[in-house]
Amino acid sequence: MTIDRTAVCTCPAGYSSQNCELAICLPKSCLNGANCTDTIGPMPTCTCQAGFTGSSCEIDIDYCTPTTCLNGAVCVEGPGTVTTCACLPGFTGPQCEVDIDFCTDTICLNGGNCSEGIGPQIFCSCPFGFSGLNCEEDLFFCTPSTCLNEGNCLEGIGPQISCDCVGGYAGLACEQDLNFCTNQTCQNGGMCIEGRGTSTSCACKDGFTGLICNGDLDFCTPDTCQNGGTCTEGTGLDVICTCVPGYSGERCEIDVDFCTSENCEHEGICVEGMGRMTSCSCAPGFNGSICEEDLAFCMPTTCSNGGLCGEGYGNITFCCCASGFTGQSCQTDIDFCTSSTCSNGGTCVEGVGRTTTCTCTPEYTGPDCTILIGQEPVPCRAETDSNWMLAYPLTMPGQAVTHQCNEISSGVTRAGQFNYILRVNSAVL
Repeated sequence: MTIDRTAVCTCPAGYSSQNCELAICLPKSCLNGANCTDTIGPMPTCTCQAGFTGSSCEIDIDYCTPTTCLNGAVCVEGPGTVTTCACLPGFTGPQCEVDIDFCTDTICLNGGNCSEGIGPQIFCSCPFGFSGLNCEEDLFFCTPSTCLNEGNCLEGIGPQISCDCVGGYAGLACEQDLNFCTNQTCQNGGMCIEGRGTSTSCACKDGFTGLICNGDLDFCTPDTCQNGGTCTEGTGLDVICTCVPGYSGERCEIDVDFCTSENCEHEGICVEGMGRMTSCSCAPGFNGSICEEDLAFCMPTTCSNGGLCGEGYGNITFCCCASGFTGQSCQTDIDFCTSSTCSNGGTCVEGVGRTTTCTCTPEYTGPDCTILIGQEPVPCRAETDSNWMLAYPLTMPGQAVTHQCNEISSGVTRAGQFNYILRVNSAVL
């Protein structure tokens, strides 16, 4: 029996031939309209259409470049090598290279000049007197000062204006006054007023009336002259006031000042009254119709402890204190006790005024405890004094004593002093 050993290959999809080495074309082996050819190898051969590449012609080659489309247009890829340009408004052409002209005769109004911009942009250069995107606005050139003398400003085309003048005025700006008034039109200083056309009227001064101000009004009334003055009619508004004594001014309204520096004495203040009347407001301490009286302010109780009260200017008083006292009213008793007043341990006792006494220890005696007991001096009689006195001096002969004198007035203290010399006679046994 003879056995047939011939092998048979069953090829997968896309391959053929006895040994399955032939790659055959299938419907989707080549894309984008490419021609397919069976080829021994792993895959058939694709012949691509223009604008495509790749083993299966699956890659669409990009033919858009930065210079493909102009003026900001967008490049759009088509099949194969096909490209198109999406132009911005105002441009056209395959590459958007053509700038469309949007300027027409009707774009800019009132003689404006149209200028092309980029794309659909246009600009209107407007002539003087017009404004707006298309020169459609006629500017308003009339102002409150364009026409004078109440003339009415009329707008024309563009910057053209004209003035409609009221009667009596002329000129481009109504600046010319056509004078229809004469010096004889209004009397007594009245002012002639131009009306419309040739009409005039009179503005009379105060005190006159009538069409031509020929009527004189009476202006004297009970209140025209003040303070009892007498009114007399003059011309027009003029009136004359005859004033009573003590008053002056056009209407006797001024009360004449009769105060002088000699009216009131001692710094008194002169006060004006009615007419010629005056009175004096006196400074403290003075009285009288012209402040001539200096009042006395010293009282028995003004100065204490035997002090002497002195009168000053006005209400000013001062106290001259007795020896041993001080203060504005001599109310303070000066302490004359000091550490050296009493010697040898004696105790000083304050008296009235300048008087002091010493309380001595048992071993000493004398006014200042300086004499030992048993050594006291013998008293003697002074030649010029009927009183007996000690030979030792209480005060050194010729010693000066100063007394403070205070001048008191309205809380103000003025210091002064007077001096006197203590003289003590002494006799030696």
